[in-house]
Amino acid sequence: MLKILLLAFMPLTSLKAQNADSLMKDTTIYKQAQVDKPAEFPGGNHSIYQTFGYRFHFTAQSVDNHAKGKQIVTFIIEKDGSISNIKFSATIGYGLEEESIRVFKAFPKWNPALINGAPVRSIISGFPLSLSVGQ
Repeated sequence: MLKILLLAFMPLTSLKAQNADSLMKDTTIYKQAQVDKPAEFPGGNHSIYQTFGYRFHFTAQSVDNHAKGKQIVTFIIEKDGSISNIKFSATIGYGLEEESIRVFKAFPKWNPALINGAPVRSIISGFPLSLSVGQ
């Protein structure tokens, strides 16, 4: 009787391992709502802005023009926690997009999104950056 029970559970274990293995090879980009655990920056959202503000430098052109406004950023968090495919749907100009990309690329690695405990690629979209010279 015990042997029958063990055999009954073997396919489930094997299926779960197979799913985790296929997720490792998966290149799909998941939305945050599609994953078991969304990607997160070490220290949370407050730390993202703190790290960004500490590393960001206004360009001379942005200072001369008293640049002020909001940039909206979308990017991919890779399985290893790195950032890729940084795109802007709104920018201020004055070289601030390039400076923002430089800062994002220098960020520490994120904790990637997870599905069934395996890391997956995920998208962070509509991330707002409010920038103002002198504030």
